[in-house]
Amino acid sequence: MSLLPLARSSSAPARVLTRGRLTLALVAALSIVTSAGCSSQTAANPAASPAESAAASPVASPVEPTASPAPSPAAGGDLSALTAVVTKTRAAVEAGDAAKAKTEFEQFETAWKPVEDGIKEKNPKAYEAIEEAMDGVSGQLGGNLDKAKALTALSSLEGAIGQAK
Repeated sequence: MSLLPLARSSSAPARVLTRGRLTLALVAALSIVTSAGCSSQTAANPAASPAESAAASPVASPVEPTASPAPSPAAGGDLSALTAVVTKTRAAVEAGDAAKAKTEFEQFETAWKPVEDGIKEKNPKAYEAIEEAMDGVSGQLGGNLDKAKALTALSSLEGAIGQAK
């Protein structure tokens, strides 16, 4: 009689251990199935962006979508805003209006920001040329206006912008 209770008491921890292993195996299997299900969407469409994958997923993404950046030349953006600023600045220089020329050219930085990184990536030489020409124009518009020098600086900037196209 004393052997039977020992056998039972020794098998009880074995049953608990077996249940623990069974639970662990079940959790591991569910994790694998869940993981495989999530990656099958990516495998089905590897070109899908994370936003597209999240849209296809029945679970909402906790990350808010952000506004896409303005197009850059590397992404097919255009440089018309830059040339428009140069054109307006040139008109003010030709009219001899130094204050207006300076004010107009201050808009160049605003137009430059959205395309700057794309140009830097696509054509580093054009990027450097634009940066250098911007400094030249700023220098000419900073002091007493010398029309000839300011127009030459603006022409250099236009040429640098042309290299980026």
